[in-house]
Amino acid sequence: MSHFNYLLNSICTPLFKERKKPNGIYDRLAHAFAGMGANTIANAELNQDFFWFNFAEAQSSNYSFHGVNSKTYTGNIFGEIVGQANDTFAGAQGNHYIGPDPSNLKQLNDYTKTKCTIVIACPSFATPAVSDLFYNQICTFSSIRDADQAEEFGSDIEIVPKEIVKSLKNTGELDAITLTGPSLYTVINTAQQVFVGTEYDHHLMPDFGGPVFAFRKVKLIQPQWSNINNELIVPWKNYEYLRPGTLIAKGMSDASICINLLTPEKIYHPTITSLKVVAESDLHVTSPIPFAPTKKILGVIREPSSQASEMLAAIDWSTPMTPPSASGSDRMLEDDEKHLPNQGPKAKKVKKQ
Repeated sequence: MSHFNYLLNSICTPLFKERKKPNGIYDRLAHAFAGMGANTIANAELNQDFFWFNFAEAQSSNYSFHGVNSKTYTGNIFGEIVGQANDTFAGAQGNHYIGPDPSNLKQLNDYTKTKCTIVIACPSFATPAVSDLFYNQICTFSSIRDADQAEEFGSDIEIVPKEIVKSLKNTGELDAITLTGPSLYTVINTAQQVFVGTEYDHHLMPDFGGPVFAFRKVKLIQPQWSNINNELIVPWKNYEYLRPGTLIAKGMSDASICINLLTPEKIYHPTITSLKVVAESDLHVTSPIPFAPTKKILGVIREPSSQASEMLAAIDWSTPMTPPSASGSDRMLEDDEKHLPNQGPKAKKVKKQ
């Protein structure tokens, strides 16, 4: 299986085995997230820990969520990156859709917005504690759509939602989460040194080039994304540091919902405010190349800090916990596979950690 269509549990590499060891990354991850309370998506509840903001009727306007402090709700989330075949886009084009006809491409220009999207799933060969936390995240996001459907009931408008949670296997089982990064480019050039928000020449992206791009003045923007050594990941290294199989933890603003009044479409849009690699992947990847269509295709500025992002930044992912964990991560790989959750079409909240 190539990195393009990589799915969790499909490959067992030495680094993946390391994650399962006692006091390893899975034990530390479960311990840290269980202790953060409502500052994690897994442990947060709609209308208890975060609430509708700018909300009247389900079809009336765009809206987002505030926390109990009346500020934009931000919660931490984790997962394993899946391949581009399942809608992870971290290259020069971001999530820009070029259209179905390669002879009439929708170009990216100085006024076009595009962002990276990262799809995460439950980490490969996860311990039961990590699996429970991940599926709690899915249930929290599902509760937003459930509440919207209750508001939409009886409406004359048929809503076509673009949801946060999805099924990677097209079986109806909700097993993945789609997250969106900040804008990839800007036309403002003010930065003089490297920090979050630094602007770079867009030609640095290895897959920049070809008929999709019509830029003149835009600059790449440095997001608040860091590698396992707490160094900023420059955008042209996304393919290397954010390769499929990488385990990441993120601070994010809970779903802002964009409603298009011209078409019955409702887009659920959770935004990544910060990203941290907590376990690397050893899957082989190559540097991406510019898009060159050969056949018809089937159809940043620093975010304000929050308690959640501060709690995530304070975790030392390289230091084992003491005393030894009792999560069961010392089981053999084959034993843990028996404990992977068997979901039905509807996600159900598991016991909180």
